[in-house]
Amino acid sequence: MPRISLLAGLPRYRQVAADLHEQIRRGHYPPGTALPTEPQLAEDYGLSRGTIRQALGLLRQQGILDVVQGSGHYVRPRPKPERITRPRRADIEGTPGQAPPMSEIGFPPTPADIAAIFKEDAGSYSFLRRRRHLLSTRTALPLRRDSVYIWQGDLRPELHDQLSTPGPIPDLPGLVEHTSGKPAVRTTTTTTARLPAPEEAAEFQIADTAPLLVALLAGWDAHGMAIWAAEYVWPAERVALVETQLHRPRARRASS
Repeated sequence: MPRISLLAGLPRYRQVAADLHEQIRRGHYPPGTALPTEPQLAEDYGLSRGTIRQALGLLRQQGILDVVQGSGHYVRPRPKPERITRPRRADIEGTPGQAPPMSEIGFPPTPADIAAIFKEDAGSYSFLRRRRHLLSTRTALPLRRDSVYIWQGDLRPELHDQLSTPGPIPDLPGLVEHTSGKPAVRTTTTTTARLPAPEEAAEFQIADTAPLLVALLAGWDAHGMAIWAAEYVWPAERVALVETQLHRPRARRASS
């Protein structure tokens, strides 16, 4: 097991956590197996037990390890990836009674990538509706975060009241377009992968080196201005994106 370099730029406990996570990912420590004890890890890495304890605590926070009192740290079994499809406009907010209530509604500063869609500066404000989905009630692991943003210039008073409801709103894009008088002429979907911010790693209980899968939908009016944007975020290791293509059999040519 390599010793940690003091010149690597990251706190030593984070380097230990990253190294252990990589060994887990490669199968050196399979799910359900115990890690070496704190004294053994401290000796292997040439570091103090306090540093090792911080590293193990970080891996517990990220959902990678479980601790059994009096026994040690064990690799948490990884759930089978959830099969998902690329989200569509019709999927935004879902159906009442079949989706969790909103966890956040209001006017927080808009992230830079969303602000750019609205052609606004980073930190400007737009109306946000956000909710979180769990992988299952048994694991309670976060699976997906949905965020819908509405440009503040299109937020009429009557629309604000409707958007403040905690339950899902069927055809939310259509509601925004109708109230603002700006029907969308096209919807774009951009799918990317990125590393999580520290608060996202804690939110999804993943390592800060584990990628996120991000799908960003936006509705555009006839003048090329975004009316709304919807962002879906998943921990990439918990999902499998499945696309199905149906093929019609070709008619056979009649023999002459």
